[in-house]
Amino acid sequence: MIKKALTVSVIGMSMALSGLYASSLMAADANIIYLTRHAEKLDSGSNPSLSDAGKLRAENIASMLKNAKINTIYSTSYNRTLETAAPLSELISVGVQAYDPFDLTGFAASLKTLNGNTMVVGHSNTTPELVGLLGGEAGSAIDESEYDRLYQLIFNQDGSVTTVRLTSLPSENSASCDVSDLALTNVSGVQDSWTYYDLTLPDCATSLSISMSGGSGDADLYVNYGDRPTVSSYDCRPFESGNNESCEFSSVKSGVYHIGLYAYKDYAGVNLSSTHQ
Repeated sequence: MIKKALTVSVIGMSMALSGLYASSLMAADANIIYLTRHAEKLDSGSNPSLSDAGKLRAENIASMLKNAKINTIYSTSYNRTLETAAPLSELISVGVQAYDPFDLTGFAASLKTLNGNTMVVGHSNTTPELVGLLGGEAGSAIDESEYDRLYQLIFNQDGSVTTVRLTSLPSENSASCDVSDLALTNVSGVQDSWTYYDLTLPDCATSLSISMSGGSGDADLYVNYGDRPTVSSYDCRPFESGNNESCEFSSVKSGVYHIGLYAYKDYAGVNLSSTHQ
């Protein structure tokens, strides 16, 4: 948790922002924002660094997001947040920019104007608040002992925001093959729009299954490795009528699988899930 009694030194925010935010900007080629609290910290000092467990978790986060096409990273100016962002920054060669945790409203407005994918490292109290300001669903408060919550906010073509809660894996086991599979309900879309989801598989994954079912209307399932699918570029497109479609991959690569739901007609109440081995 961050408290206002502390003094914050913000080292400058070179955002290179232009134009006003509009929902139309959050469209086919854009934005996913990842948000997490800093990893485990030492118990001593007013500005503690990460503990050994926290350093492992920071490495896990970097491994999870290395192929997520992140081009902007933000952190508050505390040791624990900067050290959480550092492994990803070094891995993908993207510098860390500072933001003011006491002006989350202004920061959220700035984030909404960015193109591309972004990572934000914050605190147990600021991270859920920022998720809400961005239009996501923060869920329950982050307990002081909880460090593994990783939000993925997906900004859809219709201006809505889809919230996916991932986990940064137990810090005690950086070699874990655990991945948070998708388990989404009541997904909806308007005709001719796309809704995207990303699933990052580790090196140890061997297979992947993605299924869509239920609801009304007509959605089409597309899956593509490495880049978002289009109507002409995809690795899997089942071509079934209605909303009951699935993609099965008996052999997979590590990295990001992009899942797209294309609204052939308006649809609502659709379930989307994934499982992997």
